Amino acid sequence: LPGSQPVIMDDTTPLNATRRVSGVQFKEYAYLCDGTNYVKVDLTVKDADDVSVTTWTHADGPDNYVKSSVGDHYATIITRFGARLAMAGVETARESWFLSAIDDADDWNPDTTAVTDAVAGGSGVEYGSIGEPITALVPFGSSGMLIAGKRSLTYLTGDPAFSGTAMHSMSRSLGLVGPNAWCAGPSQSVFVLSEEGLLFLTPNMFDIDKSAAVSRGKLDSFFQNRRWYDLDPVLVHDVSRSGIW
Repeated sequence: LPGSQPVIMDDTTPLNATRRVSGVQFKEYAYLCDGTNYVKVDLTVKDADDVSVTTWTHADGPDNYVKSSVGDHYATIITRFGARLAMAGVETARESWFLSAIDDADDWNPDTTAVTDAVAGGSGVEYGSIGEPITALVPFGSSGMLIAGKRSLTYLTGDPAFSGTAMHSMSRSLGLVGPNAWCAGPSQSVFVLSEEGLLFLTPNMFDIDKSAAVSRGKLDSFFQNRRWYDLDPVLVHDVSRSGIW
C-alpha cells in the first residue's frame, strides 16, 4: 500500500546476498534461488512477525533434480511458465533448462512419461539445450517461453504437455544481456535488451538480426560503447508514457 514501510521478515541469512537472487510467486508461495540455495516464503501469512523463510526441499524437489552433478550448484534463474515453474543457470549445466510438473512446484523429477510430469530440457531429443549458457527465461506469446543466451533466442512454442509444441530458433546472433533484460509489451509481445540494441519481439518473428532493433539509428553509439559483463539491466514497460525504462 502507498506509504507502507518494508519489514524484516527473517533476520537469518537463507540466501547469499552477495550475488543476484531470483524469485517468483507461484500460488501461495514465493520461490527464490541464488545458485547455492533454494528457499520459499508462505505468502498467506499476513503478520510480518510470523513470516519465515524456509528451505525449499522435497524428495522430488529442485535440491535433488535442478543441481550440478558435482558440488552443490543450484539454479540462478526462475520464472513462472503457465502452470509450471521454469529454472536455469545451474553452474555446470548452464545450457540446460528445467520445468516443474504441472501445478506442483515441489516435483522436478522427470521420472515418468506422463505429459504433466517435470521436464529436464537438454536431457532428451525432443526438447534439447540451446547450445550456449542460458541468460534468461521469458514467458512469451499466449503459452510459450523464450529461452535466451547471449547470442541466441529460442522459442518454446508451448507447454510440452500439448501436442505440436516445438522449439524454434529465432536468432543465432542476438540474445539477452541478463536475466532481467526484458519486459512484457502489448499483445503478447516482449521487449528484450541485446548487445546490439533494444528488440521488440512477437511470437511470429523468425530469423531476427540487428536490423530488427527498435533502437537502431537512435542509440547505436550507446550500445557500441557498453561493456555488459559487469551490468545487470532491468527493463520496465511504462504503459502510461508508452516507453521502456
